[in-house]
Amino acid sequence: GHGRRAGRRRRAGHGRDPDPDVPLHHHGARPLRARPRPGLPPGDGITVAADNVTLNLGGHTLTGSGGGTGVRAAGTGANPTLEGLRVENGTVRGFGNGVSVLDAPGARVAGVTARDNVIGIEVRDSPGARVEGNRTDGNLEGIFTEATPRLRIAGNTATGNDFDGLNVLFCGGCVVAANRADGNGGAGFFLLATTGARVEGNTANGNEGDGIELSFGSVGNLVRGNTADGNDESGIEVFQRATGNT
Repeated sequence: GHGRRAGRRRRAGHGRDPDPDVPLHHHGARPLRARPRPGLPPGDGITVAADNVTLNLGGHTLTGSGGGTGVRAAGTGANPTLEGLRVENGTVRGFGNGVSVLDAPGARVAGVTARDNVIGIEVRDSPGARVEGNRTDGNLEGIFTEATPRLRIAGNTATGNDFDGLNVLFCGGCVVAANRADGNGGAGFFLLATTGARVEGNTANGNEGDGIELSFGSVGNLVRGNTADGNDESGIEVFQRATGNT
């Protein structure tokens, strides 16, 4: 066993050179940055801070300048958790975070295309959230989730992201099913400290890291019926201290 490999290769041909003067996000030891677009001011596109909001983008595109968040839904001091949130049906591109959902139990993000952001779709601290039927491509990270127990990630596609396609961190009882992660610069699927999850029916082909990677602290997960072909490292890899997985 060995630790998560440092220094993932950057995918050739993206043509997006991060601007060192625009820090946007820090994922582990890796600073993730994006290039601002001249003539467009930085900032958030749409902010949601109320309960029972369905944001249907109507097939339209939100375009950013390399910073901020396209759709930001987060609890506030007056309303610390968002209930009944739905974000759906549109494209978000050119932001720091394409869609960011924080402190929103049961939220659903569906039918969204996130392209050319630092993080395509981010969900944190939102128990029971669903991320379904989305597409992320050309971001630094595709889908990034953290501390969201009973999360369901299903039917998504993550292709051509510079690092990992789908990240699941610190999740208990999650379902990761029927997703596709191809041609990403890191792992197709990266699970860290995730327990009791079902990882099934996914496809991970042609990634520069592992197809599916269960890293430290990922215990008691069921991994079955997945396809991993032509990845530069392992198809499916389970590290030391990731025990009891079947």
